[in-house]
Amino acid sequence: MLITESLLRAYAQSCYEALIDGVWQDADRAALPGDPALPVALISADNPASVALSESANAERRAALLAIVVEAGHPWLPARGRAADASWIEPGLLLRAPLAHIDACAQHFGQHAVWRPKGAQPKATLRIYSRFGGALPPPLFANVELEWVGFAAPIP
Repeated sequence: MLITESLLRAYAQSCYEALIDGVWQDADRAALPGDPALPVALISADNPASVALSESANAERRAALLAIVVEAGHPWLPARGRAADASWIEPGLLLRAPLAHIDACAQHFGQHAVWRPKGAQPKATLRIYSRFGGALPPPLFANVELEWVGFAAPIP
């Protein structure tokens, strides 16, 4: 899979939120239980490689991701990534899990990237699984680091 500069810009400019006490809030503020040494990431199963699927297909994919996370026993909250103008809203999960599990789920569901909150770091991170498809090097962003990791192994 290739990720374009325009998609990277859209991801960097998106709002990442978690449903906390019934209100959509900045996902950076979410406190998930579990081992604080484990990473937190917002992952979606919808629209693989940012190609829009039908609502029914996305609903099936969301249910499959939730089943994987629940079976593994990882703490999670409902979450979403959305364009600032709400023209694109993609449901997902904010979860605390081993990075290998997060990476494997992203690969399994064909995602270009997952978003990781900044936590103690100065910026949030886009953990990117696709190759960059631009002619020039990928852009840098003031609000988010790009972490290019490639694909992981199957879901453990």
